[in-house]
Amino acid sequence: MLSGENRRVTIDIDTGGTHTDGFFTRGEEVVRAKVETTPHDLTVCFQQCLLEGTRLLGYPQLPELLNDTAVVRFSTTIGTNTLIQRNGPKLGVLVTSGYENTLYAAPAVDHPVLGFLVPPEMVLGVRGELDSEGKVRVEVDTEEVKRALKELLERGARMIVVSLKGAHLNPAPERRIKEVILSQYPRHYLGSVPVLLSSEITVRPGEAERTNVTLLNAYFHPNMARTLYRSEDLLREAGYPRPLLIVHADGGTARVAKTRAIDTYNSGPVAGLYGSAFLAEYYGHGNVVTLDIGGTSSDLGILERGGLPHEFRPRIEGIPINLPVLEITTLGAGGGSIASVTAEGALQVGPESAGALPGPACYNLGGEAATVTDANLVLGFINPDYFLGGRKRLNRRLAEEALLRRVAEPLKISLEKAASRVIEEMEGRVLSRLKRLLDERGLAAHQAVLYGFGGAGGLHCSRIADGSGIPRAYTFAHNPVFCAYGASTMEVVHVYESYAAIRIGPGTGGDSLREKFNQTVNALQERAFRDMRGEGFSPDQITFVLELETADSRGGTRLIPVSRLNLLTAEDLAALASDLAAGGGGSAGKEIQVEVFRLRARAPIPRPTLRVQPLESAERSRAQKGEREVFWLGKWLTTPVYSWEKLRPGHRVTGPAIIEGEYTNYAVPVGKVFTVESLGNGVMESGRAGDGG
Repeated sequence: MLSGENRRVTIDIDTGGTHTDGFFTRGEEVVRAKVETTPHDLTVCFQQCLLEGTRLLGYPQLPELLNDTAVVRFSTTIGTNTLIQRNGPKLGVLVTSGYENTLYAAPAVDHPVLGFLVPPEMVLGVRGELDSEGKVRVEVDTEEVKRALKELLERGARMIVVSLKGAHLNPAPERRIKEVILSQYPRHYLGSVPVLLSSEITVRPGEAERTNVTLLNAYFHPNMARTLYRSEDLLREAGYPRPLLIVHADGGTARVAKTRAIDTYNSGPVAGLYGSAFLAEYYGHGNVVTLDIGGTSSDLGILERGGLPHEFRPRIEGIPINLPVLEITTLGAGGGSIASVTAEGALQVGPESAGALPGPACYNLGGEAATVTDANLVLGFINPDYFLGGRKRLNRRLAEEALLRRVAEPLKISLEKAASRVIEEMEGRVLSRLKRLLDERGLAAHQAVLYGFGGAGGLHCSRIADGSGIPRAYTFAHNPVFCAYGASTMEVVHVYESYAAIRIGPGTGGDSLREKFNQTVNALQERAFRDMRGEGFSPDQITFVLELETADSRGGTRLIPVSRLNLLTAEDLAALASDLAAGGGGSAGKEIQVEVFRLRARAPIPRPTLRVQPLESAERSRAQKGEREVFWLGKWLTTPVYSWEKLRPGHRVTGPAIIEGEYTNYAVPVGKVFTVESLGNGVMESGRAGDGG
């Protein structure tokens, strides 16, 4: 079992575009670590974060920490970095003849994949045909496959992707092509080439989307495999005997060996969404807007009636795929977002980011770009001598020079106005997208709360909540490492899918339908038992959730949880039809078409406990560490500055105020009150008569 009784430490690490965050627990003790991300090699910042956690918890060396550790979870931006840097392998692609120029998509001038992930000349067609039921009509020609393979390798292919039409109905032709390739280039030859089949990635219908997701997985795979296995080796070399668990984009964690590259894309923001859901359940919040503002981006999510939102046809950098993921909207708007003035005289903030190296101008590492962080520093929201708890000193003069040169002088405005405009532009972009999300969901802003987290979430969340009409903004003790905290709330989860088209409704099925249903579910369960056994779990520790995918009334897709894993009687079948109708899969009394079975297998691992603390009096004078000039609403105001670490549950801070934590700041605007509640988190809302100053 993963959680040895004598091991009491949990480690969760999230690698972002600018910083790598660690959340470490030992019983009720919690420490947070933050180190700069090393994009040239993400195992470096992974190790540095482990070493920082070792120091903070007082262990002499990393092996001593890992000897006391029950679980290590990791979320990473490797996939995102691979796309940004365009440093994936050169792919060769085999498709069904006739689809070389479209990859099964409708003909378009700008194909989202061709010329982006794959040069058009690296796509070749091979003959082979299936009928509508998946039976082979025309066999694959092995000699043609050999010729196409030779051509792709001569053109420089380092990985071969095979995606044939109808592979979700019958994967046998794809598997035959793989056999041919491996027979020509066995794995023990230096000239061997990895082969990835679309049927190995998803069984979902949708030829173009299945091809796209397979290509993305192949493009991410080498960098992902190299980094994740090296990270796991690092742990093993230090004496950690358990598997490294990787956060997956559709929820849950799994060991490296059972992780596909595509599973990790956007996994950090997904962990933040899980952490939000964990807290929303405690607070009893129904509708929650999550806002994660980091150094590179802002990630928006919506928890509707406490549920985690799934997206069935998501896009990755404009590429449509058909692998369900948790729905998160990402904007290039964060602390490191670069501000510039266009030739037309318009201010633009993001999506480009200064990153961690060289970073904003104020980092004094050679960066010359003006960023949101520079603007916050110039306006007094950040203390240059207490960035990252004083471990990093910021250069205000360089920030001023960058803002003057890049923004103020081109726009012919003052330095303060330029810095304010940069912040307003960044917040405005987030606010505009947030309003659109609320409209799309039909949610009233006044019935929602906002959770603002990430390194810059506490600085901006109150104004963004105000602008959208959301009355309360929650911000958290673990704000600067919230995605790592969110990972700590996730269990081991494996997801298994099977394409098995069935129709359920009056007069359908009987014994034959029940038999097909049960065979499909049992086969998925057997795969789950085998995989979970490899991670140290016995069958009695595993819980299952079965979801059936069906079309909704608007032509979209719904994933509906059903109450029965097996259909033993006619009453079971009737209950299944009722589950599907209640979930929006169709109308009661009518046939409902199901195509995909999705089984989620879950096993428990250590998760954090929520520690409720007694409320103290509202007196917080001992938490005040000083005051400084801060630019609020167009003028400089002498503003009290409080220490986050000295505030206690029950304390109230009235704006304007700045609350400084070791790794982040919280801005309490004029007219707002910040209250520390019983979990040690902060609630910002409008001040009321009688509130103390």
